[in-house]
Amino acid sequence: MGGPGNYFIAAWLPADLRRRVLAEVLPQMDLQRAAPSGLFLEMPGRWHLTLRYLGPVQADLLPPLQAGLAALCTRQFPVLLQLDTIGKFKEGRVCWLGSKTVPEALEKFMGGLNETLLQHGFALEKRPFNPHITLVRAPRPWPCKKSPVAALGWTIDHCSLVQSRNGQYRPVASWAFGGGST
Repeated sequence: MGGPGNYFIAAWLPADLRRRVLAEVLPQMDLQRAAPSGLFLEMPGRWHLTLRYLGPVQADLLPPLQAGLAALCTRQFPVLLQLDTIGKFKEGRVCWLGSKTVPEALEKFMGGLNETLLQHGFALEKRPFNPHITLVRAPRPWPCKKSPVAALGWTIDHCSLVQSRNGQYRPVASWAFGGGST
């Protein structure tokens, strides 16, 4: 394998947007009143948009995969994503901030990402892409309701290959989008 742990492709939230999420979104979630004990707020420095989870990766696949991702990112324009919805997964044990709609430019990037991954031996993801940032985890379901929030615009202008091991994230490589601005 490429190293112990799993791999994923992500875009990291910039510091200014993390501050806005803390100040503008988390208070709307009313965490102290509604949350069960054992609630776990993801550390803001770990907030990211998972573009694709890969799982374990063989070491010999990493260099060609990185070359393919670099080529894809070189052709990609930055993408504006509106973070405008609070939602939940796993019966309310995971609460996230995401987008009601996937911008066409992000759909196009995801198509290119899927092509790149197929060319390097990875299977297609079966679930539809749902852009979101996991904010909170809970040991049992809690009333995290799907609800709109004032939109926070995020210009996604990079992606990273990340190794996840024992709950720690380690960026392996990152690429700026090189197509200019949208």
